[in-house]
Amino acid sequence: PVKSSPDGWDGGSRLPWEWGPTVGESIKASIRLRAALNPYLYTLMRETHDKGIPVCRGMYLDYAECDEAYRFDQFMFGDAFLAAPAMHPSGNGQHGVTERSVWLPEGAWYDYFTRERLDGDRFVTRASDIQSFPLYVRSGSIIPTASVGDCVSKPLTDLTIQIYASTEDIRTTFDLYEDQGENFDYEKGLSRRTRLVYDHSGEGLHRIIVEAARGSYPEAVTERTYTIEVIGLENPSDVRINGVKTEGWSLQNGLLSIPCGTRAVSDSLNIEIR
Repeated sequence: PVKSSPDGWDGGSRLPWEWGPTVGESIKASIRLRAALNPYLYTLMRETHDKGIPVCRGMYLDYAECDEAYRFDQFMFGDAFLAAPAMHPSGNGQHGVTERSVWLPEGAWYDYFTRERLDGDRFVTRASDIQSFPLYVRSGSIIPTASVGDCVSKPLTDLTIQIYASTEDIRTTFDLYEDQGENFDYEKGLSRRTRLVYDHSGEGLHRIIVEAARGSYPEAVTERTYTIEVIGLENPSDVRINGVKTEGWSLQNGLLSIPCGTRAVSDSLNIEIR
């Protein structure tokens, strides 16, 4: 179901071009977002296959002790994302804009679209238009993304790793999963995993590690172009790639971008930010 878009119960068309250019552009943006998130989503699918953990799940599975987790209109999308669909039309003269409340669990969260950092353990009000919706990312999360192409099964030659910076001491991991995507050879062990690590210490050091890939499969890439994106960091004083200081980073609208070049997947990559 995550990969499909069935007809609505009201019998309305699901053909984007029948809803006009505004809706069409909104749908295109959503499709591009889902395609970019495919490395994250494909890994979640493998986790569901192995462990039975739902990709989209009620808040109560992660926060069973909280009464607020039992509301029906928001959910977790993997460990990193909290989604709260905008389900009511705009009103009070606000054409094209609607508001809703969202419960953010304890900890810090980032608005995916605005990159605003918010404290949790409370309800917040989020305004939405047709180009965005309430989507939050847990602080400390690692989100691997791909460049958008014609198909989601294309080789992962370019990998952008998004890190949502934490102000607390934290160590998080994400075990990126890949296979050929078109057969059952993964059942024979033909697949690859790459562990991604984000570590933040009280000394002001943010470390991102891409470990050497484990395993292989036909058509698996031997080299990959990496970009690290860190959300939520102020202007850094020092950025190093494998111990070598680099000035090739940029900071714009709360997004620190660090191009790391093309490297063999059999080599590890270590980025340190102060």
